[in-house]
Amino acid sequence: MKVPEQNRGLAEQDPDTLLAMVCWGEARNQSPLGKAAVCHSILNRCKQKQRAIWQVVTKKWQYTSLMPSDPNYPKLFKPVEHDGLGAWAACWTAATEAMTGLSADPTNGATHYCVKGLWNLPPARPSRPKWHEAPPIASGTTVKKAEIGDHVFATTPW
Repeated sequence: MKVPEQNRGLAEQDPDTLLAMVCWGEARNQSPLGKAAVCHSILNRCKQKQRAIWQVVTKKWQYTSLMPSDPNYPKLFKPVEHDGLGAWAACWTAATEAMTGLSADPTNGATHYCVKGLWNLPPARPSRPKWHEAPPIASGTTVKKAEIGDHVFATTPW
């Protein structure tokens, strides 16, 4: 098991470490299935976009915990120090099992996710992600695929 290298930026982390970092920042409070779901949705987006993990997760406004203004951001580089070895090990396991195919995709191919509270907001709210506004949902371009833990997982062409 590796830990983030503090002297390297997000894009310079090893892919397995970066995926575990995102899992830790976004889903460390979720069940093992919830952690796996976040990892698989990222990998599904990588496949869809034909991009590397770092290209997907560092794209602006995609993952809240990776935004420098988020309180979790500085903690991403010291997850063991912040939460202990157990939380990091669980995220590391979810990430490496997803990457190596040792876990099944519980999201049914989802490429995006958000917390349930955001999914259920009325249309045209500033805090609601654009990929699941009312027109994409009504037209069928954004499709809810699963609810796991605190998250709703969906597919979208974006």
